[in-house]
Amino acid sequence: MGAVIDEIYAPTPKDYSISTFYANYHLSSGSAHAFMQKVLRIDGLMSADNNLDWYESRIANPEWALEGLRQALSGDSSLRRKYFRNIAKNEVPEELSADMCAVEMPVCGKTYPAIILRDGMAEASSATAPTGVTALALSALALALCL
Repeated sequence: MGAVIDEIYAPTPKDYSISTFYANYHLSSGSAHAFMQKVLRIDGLMSADNNLDWYESRIANPEWALEGLRQALSGDSSLRRKYFRNIAKNEVPEELSADMCAVEMPVCGKTYPAIILRDGMAEASSATAPTGVTALALSALALALCL
């Protein structure tokens, strides 16, 4: 069975339905195209201001997009519904709000913000910087090589 991803702009995504899709593409509910049962939109997650999480996510998570696409195409309930919604099944966007955040995000200021780690990653580094005379000698050598 086929599917289509409709990315046409909608100023108010939650108002975009299968009827809107039919009108935009000159189709009807009686159209016999194979994709008519899987008409996907990328506005499955959005803010109250109609900003799509697909574009506004702070960090790119392509594996989430793939999981969401797999869920939308297969209907597998063990997969998360991320980014996509099937308007042929009358799915509506999930609205995200600041109240849903489990981690307070850093803001610009006079101090360095905390590092934001992704799912299960630990902050670790084995890197060390040279100090004292060694650092001065390396800086002088680097400067000499540039001249």
